[in-house]
Amino acid sequence: MTLKLTSKDYAALAVLLESYGGTIIATDLEPIYQKFPAPSAIRRQFYTSLSDGKYIFVDNSRVSDKNTLAWDIAHLIGHMFQWGTKRATAKALGLKYYGAKARHMAIRDFRGASDRILSTVVEYEFEANCIAYGILLRLRKEKRTSAFAEEFRKFVEADLSFIVGYYYQERRRRAADNARSDPVLGPVLKRIGRTLRVVRAPKPTEMQFGSYDILSVPVVHES
Repeated sequence: MTLKLTSKDYAALAVLLESYGGTIIATDLEPIYQKFPAPSAIRRQFYTSLSDGKYIFVDNSRVSDKNTLAWDIAHLIGHMFQWGTKRATAKALGLKYYGAKARHMAIRDFRGASDRILSTVVEYEFEANCIAYGILLRLRKEKRTSAFAEEFRKFVEADLSFIVGYYYQERRRRAADNARSDPVLGPVLKRIGRTLRVVRAPKPTEMQFGSYDILSVPVVHES
């Protein structure tokens, strides 16, 4: 499932990123890709984007696909807020994953992780999606009762299902095809209609993105 975003959304997100001191950089990401899991034989996957906390790097081969990249940018901005937000602001925003704790989540390899560990991955990714949700609703001037908001909710379900399948290699098909019965993902998806919330992005005067000694696990898509 794809989220219908546009080049206009991409441009607005790029301006937002720049207001916090961040930048989108197009480059060859192939050398970095080698560190991460290879595309599987079951699903065709490709990497498109990653971030170090200040910069968002998009692969040269995908830079013209602004619709796909608009989601990448929104999602990674959500993570960048998690990584860079300090305790007081994070508590005010209701964030569970922030600062060093969130940055640690960004660099771990969760392939084959236990149900307990994988549930924290789902929480971490869902929280970033909530931030992206608030950002996109504001930039697009959409209401939480709009058709776009419902489309976003369904997209988040599909996105989290894919993430579980991606990391839990031996349960790949079950996570994708029977997500609601999955012991990790199922409870989250059952609550998602109630828990998808708008997380207010900190103002540029409250924080600036900072470059960390990390490169997050790249955004992955199915083709």
